[in-house]
Amino acid sequence: LFDGDAWPKLDGLYLGGGFPEEFCAELAVSPKLARLKEYAEQGMPIYAECGGFLLLTASMERQGKSYPMAGVFPVCAAFHDRPQGLGYVEATVMLPNPFHPRHARLKGHEFHYTRCELLPGAQAEHVLQLGSGAGMGQGGDGLIYKSVFASYMQIFAPAVPHWAEHFVAAAANFAARAEAAP
Repeated sequence: LFDGDAWPKLDGLYLGGGFPEEFCAELAVSPKLARLKEYAEQGMPIYAECGGFLLLTASMERQGKSYPMAGVFPVCAAFHDRPQGLGYVEATVMLPNPFHPRHARLKGHEFHYTRCELLPGAQAEHVLQLGSGAGMGQGGDGLIYKSVFASYMQIFAPAVPHWAEHFVAAAANFAARAEAAP
């Protein structure tokens, strides 16, 4: 995400876990954050978990400083010295999205030092209702915007066999729409 301007041709994007808060300053000046926002606006399927989710927030805060991120979701992720979510997670999908059918049961884990808060005046509804875990708070996790799904929860893919099939189908549909566009 730091080097070069060129992106390969993409029809879908998976942003996995990690600790982007360790590189807030470098990420904040990356022109690729703007590209992530463009992809989201175009309706590209993007699936982001934990660290990938943080890249899509409006900003990350660390050591009293705020760093702009891609701005897909109207939340600020504030870093804390202790984990804000740690352990195994179970959730039920509550809102329509391109990757998981409603009422599907998901299993996974979370390990994050950030806590997210909605920006003033912003509204968001959680995609996932947690049976266990901290998520984004208030018993929920996950946000959806167009074809972007992001959560703290990192799914255990073998327990969610529909996920890969749905991701590939969403990417194929996006590619077909892009090809058909004038």
